Amino acid sequence: MDSGIFTANYDNGKPLMGMGERAGSIFYKNEVGGIHSRYTFDQANPIDDGKPPGRNFYGYQPFYAFQASTKDWVGVFDINSYATDYILYSDIGNNQTQIHKIAIGGTINKFFFVGTKIDDVIKKYQRLVGMPTVPPLWAFGW
Repeated sequence: MDSGIFTANYDNGKPLMGMGERAGSIFYKNEVGGIHSRYTFDQANPIDDGKPPGRNFYGYQPFYAFQASTKDWVGVFDINSYATDYILYSDIGNNQTQIHKIAIGGTINKFFFVGTKIDDVIKKYQRLVGMPTVPPLWAFGW
């Protein structure tokens, strides 16, 4: 289990965003023990509402970002190849968000990025993982 508590800037109305493909809002607001499962297999994306059991995702990019109370943006790239549950708690009164991560195995690798704008954080993340590539047309079987 891996846990983290951070102080977020709730003035912008977007305390936490990211953690893969979501068929709902990309922002996690008013979470009180919301369970967000991250495992993938070839199936359509259901709505990720945080209610148990967690929902499957077609694709999972383990990156999330938030604006800290200092107004700086923070990004976290959280690599683990095993199925993972993220349990979120948002305490808007104290400007704190808690993330509890439960993985069934594997090795946890975390990378932290800080910037004055969200664009700075995303550029640092892209420098680490690389830019997406466009596969050649023949790779699609045409």
